[in-house]
Amino acid sequence: MHRVEALAASSTTHGKQGVELVLNFFAALEGRALGDEEAAALKRRNTFVKAISSEAVSIRACDVKGDTLLHYAASYGLTAAIECFLQAGLDVNHQSPGEITPIRLAAEEGHVEAVRMLAVARADLRGALHAAGCFHNIRVLYLLLAARADPNE
Repeated sequence: MHRVEALAASSTTHGKQGVELVLNFFAALEGRALGDEEAAALKRRNTFVKAISSEAVSIRACDVKGDTLLHYAASYGLTAAIECFLQAGLDVNHQSPGEITPIRLAAEEGHVEAVRMLAVARADLRGALHAAGCFHNIRVLYLLLAARADPNE
């Protein structure tokens, strides 16, 4: 197997592992008491991830809101899935409409380890510091400042 073929196979394997991690997490959420809006969002996301799982849709696809699997993993703090998606080559700086990036979602939710992983993967830190501040996620603020996030951006 050539190096390029080996990298592509590795990327696919990591992507599939990440998809399974997200699906398992969503399955666990389905058992919880959720509000109507939250339940509808979970159902929409679950349908999207299942389509990717069946390989009917590319792992790099976006949902109707413009979010990728990396956005989902970052939003829920699924660090193992984030690692898989980064190894599979998903764009760490993909912006959904409104300039929402995975690191911004992780910062909003206070997922320190997810923010650290995305920062190490060279995520654009613009907007993440503001998001962490708005949601009073002090540990994330300290992490982003240590990573040299510019408070003026």
